[in-house]
Amino acid sequence: MNDAQADQLNHNLVQKLIELNHIESDAVAAAFLATPRRFFAPNVALAEAYENRALPLKQAENAWLSSISQPSMIAIMLEQLALQPGMQVLEIGAGSGYNAALMAHLVGKKGHITTLDIDQDLVDGARANLAAAGVRNVDVVCADGGLGYAVGAPYDRIILTVGAADISPYWVAQLVPGGRLLLPLELYMRQLSVAFDKVENAAGAHLESQSVQDCAFIRLRGVYAAPDVAALEMAPGIDLFTNSDAVCALSEQILTWLQRPPFDWPTGVEITTRDFWRGLSLWLMLHEPEISGLRITERASRSIQGFAGQFLAESAGVVTASILCGQHGMAALLQAHPTAVERDEALDPQPVELIVRQLGTDESVAWRLVSLVQAWEMAERPTTERLRLMAYPKSMEPPEINGFLIEKPETWLVLEWREVAAPATNG
Repeated sequence: MNDAQADQLNHNLVQKLIELNHIESDAVAAAFLATPRRFFAPNVALAEAYENRALPLKQAENAWLSSISQPSMIAIMLEQLALQPGMQVLEIGAGSGYNAALMAHLVGKKGHITTLDIDQDLVDGARANLAAAGVRNVDVVCADGGLGYAVGAPYDRIILTVGAADISPYWVAQLVPGGRLLLPLELYMRQLSVAFDKVENAAGAHLESQSVQDCAFIRLRGVYAAPDVAALEMAPGIDLFTNSDAVCALSEQILTWLQRPPFDWPTGVEITTRDFWRGLSLWLMLHEPEISGLRITERASRSIQGFAGQFLAESAGVVTASILCGQHGMAALLQAHPTAVERDEALDPQPVELIVRQLGTDESVAWRLVSLVQAWEMAERPTTERLRLMAYPKSMEPPEINGFLIEKPETWLVLEWREVAAPATNG
């Protein structure tokens, strides 16, 4: 394949990202057009390098340790980052160097990118890729990103391309006043790409979000790495996802409940898979931190498959359910696992009514789940994009608001949903 064909593949990718509204600005479009992805994926076929999907970069025991991020996600985060010519930027998670190269184009010759990775082999690879692409204003350093990089501080922007369970005080300290920290932040079993601006006052420095998007990234390694939350295999084909020790202790009882005759409660609320992942799931977790996830596949026993019913047939043999447990039963909000086509946003699925399935004799958990779904509907279906977060170091007292307070090891997180803007009127 010649250079003209390769350039056409890159152009087609950029057009797709524009059509998906993931690229919104001329500057980000120009950066993608000027930064061929093929230089950063030298070991894959050329056509594959320009597909809108993540590519594995380093693996261990079937787990990805590093990847070349999906172009859609890169574009979304670059728009959130709002880079300007001349800026000094710290990136945590160098990977292949592709994201650093895009940022280098955005900040121009007077700007500079410092990108970190914890593995020397990844650092060496990123340096080679950047050199092959002719990118000059990037330094690649082997360091623990949780500590930032004081040598080049302060920075106008700090971006993480790995999921972080908390906000390192080093990142905040190394930002200029008014600077922006963009990171995939873990909330319960979700990740959110949050663009925080640094605000300083007499009490000290804190962070306030300017935009929030959904995301999924490989997790940060090093001193600020959080312990993995692994799925608990309760039986063949049945996995429990939870952060709650109390729910884990009920695993044997959950298996018993799954084999009881179910009773279904209608919610009156119709949603798509996209509605669930971009709105309702986080609403449930914030209001009920012990909401857990249940995955059932065709490997499960027939009695358990009966619990899933038609959902197994509709979702290629996989059911993902949000569950709430009580002393004498559980309730499940069944949600079909999204297909690859839906994740690629090429399909506009029809909404279907949610049903809360009660197993066991505890009606209260079923009603609680129904009421949470209906409350989300009455609140005009708040989505990730409407979320507002503020982050305070533990040395500061967070403000009192009508929202949610989440305690992290280093940080107080304050969350609330923005009101829906009233439509403009004439006259």
